[in-house]
Amino acid sequence: MIVVWRVISAPSSQVIERSSARFVTRTWVEELAASGALEAPFARIDAGEIELTGDGGLIPGLIKVGPSALAYPDRINPHL
Repeated sequence: MIVVWRVISAPSSQVIERSSARFVTRTWVEELAASGALEAPFARIDAGEIELTGDGGLIPGLIKVGPSALAYPDRINPHL
C-alpha cells in the first residue's frame, strides 16, 4: 500500500523515469537469460553450491559491491 501511494503521489516525471528504468532492466534481464549466460549460475544455485541469502550469500554480496563493481572492478576489495 505504501509503494502504491508513493508512486501515485510522485511527480509524473518520476513515475515515467521509474517505468523507463524498469523497462530497461526487464529488457536487459530477458536478453541475459536468452543468451544462456544464466544457465551455469542457476545450475549452481539449484545444486546448492551458491547461497542466495544470508552471510556470504549472492544477493547481499551484490548489494555490498553495488554498481561501482561495473565502473571500477579493480577497486573491489575481497574482504567486503
